[in-house]
Amino acid sequence: MSFSTDAKNEILRAVSGKKCCKTAYAVGLIFGAETDGHDKFIFSDKNEFVAHAAHKAAISAFGHDASPHGARENGKAYDLAIESRELYTVLDGIRKNGLKKTLFHCSECAIAFLRGLFISSASVTDPDKQYHLEFNIKDLKLASATYLALTEMFAPPTLINRKNGVGLVYKSSSTIEDILSVIGANNAYFALVNGKIEREIRNNENRATNCETRNIAASVDAAAKQIEAIEILKATDKYDSLPPQLKETAEMRLLYPSLPLSELAAKFAPPLTKSGLNNRLKKILELAN
Repeated sequence: MSFSTDAKNEILRAVSGKKCCKTAYAVGLIFGAETDGHDKFIFSDKNEFVAHAAHKAAISAFGHDASPHGARENGKAYDLAIESRELYTVLDGIRKNGLKKTLFHCSECAIAFLRGLFISSASVTDPDKQYHLEFNIKDLKLASATYLALTEMFAPPTLINRKNGVGLVYKSSSTIEDILSVIGANNAYFALVNGKIEREIRNNENRATNCETRNIAASVDAAAKQIEAIEILKATDKYDSLPPQLKETAEMRLLYPSLPLSELAAKFAPPLTKSGLNNRLKKILELAN
């Protein structure tokens, strides 16, 4: 099963108690349905259980007025048609007046609606791949009402025109976490948070490794230039005329050609500071040029 399906199955078990919340939940589910423009809604989902959950929620909210019109296998999807004049009236009110005025009658209604909307219309990508949560709504006016509600609850989603509707998209991991937490998809929420932590740890380790690699490469390159300068001095009379400190430094560099400055400085008796050794090597480079 996909990450998205697991999250939907998790919140399908949640129950809304109040009548207004049951209505909000059912309406959220129906947002993912096709409509004939009157009172018939065709809910299509790959999961037959989800399709029947939508019908059960419609019955719970609108009584037997929300009667099943027909159910059928449609390729890889399962179609369930629902007829309800009352449900159509509610959706028409949302198109005209928005979700807040028409549907949200208590503090829990918005969450119940969002839970239904997520089940019917959302797809969320596995956090191991990327952060992407999208609500796909077929009706333009219902998509507009949803945009305003989501903006008030979380942050403005990005609007994308799709062939089969409007996509309301979030790519911020923190916003996706908030949505999963609010609707009660706790397992999905913790999977996303843990995945983000693991990714940050891997990124930090990679950054540290890359930084160390760059430092090693720079150290090797510097040592090669120092050895080249010493060889140039040896090929001339300049080497024999070097001050004792510089000659000692040249001999130590040739003896330990791969050591970084801090370790090479410790080989002197008494040990040198890293900056002191660096100054000596700079003088050798200058004399060789």
